[in-house]
Amino acid sequence: MLFFILATNRLNNMATITNKTDGIEILDSHGDTYFIKYANCKLIKRDVLNIYDNSERRIGAAPIRLTFAEVTSPSTANLDALYTTVRNYID
Repeated sequence: MLFFILATNRLNNMATITNKTDGIEILDSHGDTYFIKYANCKLIKRDVLNIYDNSERRIGAAPIRLTFAEVTSPSTANLDALYTTVRNYID
């Protein structure tokens, strides 16, 4: 399976996060798709949701940074709810 990983610090647009069979898929409004396997996914919640690919080859890579307002699906009321939803995907 091919893995498409974000190399920039921020999407700066709208995005959807989809729970797939073996990982999460992030699709931005430019049509770019990023996939991170569950075992390699690391979340950090600060003022935005940081999603890291923590795989061996990607350690030190820039995170995907999203505010809850940038995420159109899953639709959540705030950053805490977005974090909980994505965390439930990967747990």
